[in-house]
Amino acid sequence: MWFERFMERAPSGAYTPLGEICEQLRAEYGAEDLEESHIPGIKHMHWVNVANAAEEKGLPKEGLHLRGLSIPVTERTRSYTQGDFTPERNGLLYLAYEEQTGYWSSNSNQLFLEVLLARGVTRKDVQGNTEHLRTYRKWGAYYWETYGGTDLWKRLCTDE
Repeated sequence: MWFERFMERAPSGAYTPLGEICEQLRAEYGAEDLEESHIPGIKHMHWVNVANAAEEKGLPKEGLHLRGLSIPVTERTRSYTQGDFTPERNGLLYLAYEEQTGYWSSNSNQLFLEVLLARGVTRKDVQGNTEHLRTYRKWGAYYWETYGGTDLWKRLCTDE
């Protein structure tokens, strides 16, 4: 899977940048940038979430930039369009994100969870047993049970 290399990293001082994750999606699946004006109809909801995330982090709302990736639906990405997938215009599979706030969303639950796993956890999360670490473990275990994975994933996503 495209995100395994991110999960194998030891916790560091920061989450994996969304830009790095998007570069991997471009390389792996031929994903292309999606202009903000073409991000599907829930764009307003994305902006509300980005603004809330900025406020929580004490970031100014000026300079925030909602970005998107369009991921072609091919045999390699077809699994993203099964189950919890909400197709948009012409079956568009997308990832919307904002780098500074760390916000992301997708119309595919599987892709959303893979980005969560690729973002990883920080040393601070591990040392403080933060809400983010608990969320990572919970949804990582769900991913492992629902979509499959390796023992590494199971170990990372549980208290074992």
